[in-house]
Amino acid sequence: MNIHRARLGYGIVVAAALLVAGCSSGDGATGRGGNTSPPPQPPEPPPVDTTTAEGAYAGTLTQRGFRLSLIVLENDAAWGLYENNGLLVGFFEGPGASNNGSYTVVDGRDHDFVDRTARRSRLSATYFAGVSIDGHLIPDIGVQSAFSATAAAMTGYDYARPASPAEVEGRWQGFHRNDVRSASVEITRAGVLSAVMPTGCAWSGTVAPRASGRNVFDVRIDFGPAPCELPDGVAAGVAIVVDTARGQQLLLAATDVTRSFATTFAGLR
Repeated sequence: MNIHRARLGYGIVVAAALLVAGCSSGDGATGRGGNTSPPPQPPEPPPVDTTTAEGAYAGTLTQRGFRLSLIVLENDAAWGLYENNGLLVGFFEGPGASNNGSYTVVDGRDHDFVDRTARRSRLSATYFAGVSIDGHLIPDIGVQSAFSATAAAMTGYDYARPASPAEVEGRWQGFHRNDVRSASVEITRAGVLSAVMPTGCAWSGTVAPRASGRNVFDVRIDFGPAPCELPDGVAAGVAIVVDTARGQQLLLAATDVTRSFATTFAGLR
């Protein structure tokens, strides 16, 4: 009789242990009971290349006296945005090449809204990777412009981290090209852009974080019919958001496929 009771007690203990084990196993991946696993972390952006000119630099376009914000992308393309009294009055852009401290853009364009020209230009510079870049913007016709810029002077902006849709979302009040009449641009969290310029030209388009993981937005602008300067045309380019003493600033630059037409917008919120 004692043997049967012992066996019965042992069976109850084993069954209880199995029951407890079954209750604690759960499906962690789906959150159905048991221990849950933390959600996967987003991948880290790739490190900035420390041998090329890639990065963000600020300085001066010397001969014109304009503030320069120069972005050299991961593919070596250059976007040099220059401002005068709060207006984004022009930019130069083009495919570049880094080579052991030398940086060149052979087929560049300098879109100057003050002179209302789009000059074919070359860029020749020397750089210390991620620290500084100095050189000359050399037009096929006209006077060359020296420039000097450093990464330390590009304050309120971190090129290396991924762009966030939340940073560009909202209404931006500012100026189109060198037009002193105010304009506003609206961007949704989904990256849908809409605007009406002082000329009456309607913009639509998209603003999306760059796939490289850099803090740069790829921009597409679809222009409406006349009075747009590029009726029913399309322009593509880049935008960045910079923290300033006056608030966040959106800087946007884009060209059409021929690179003979260009537009900009600089706005605050």
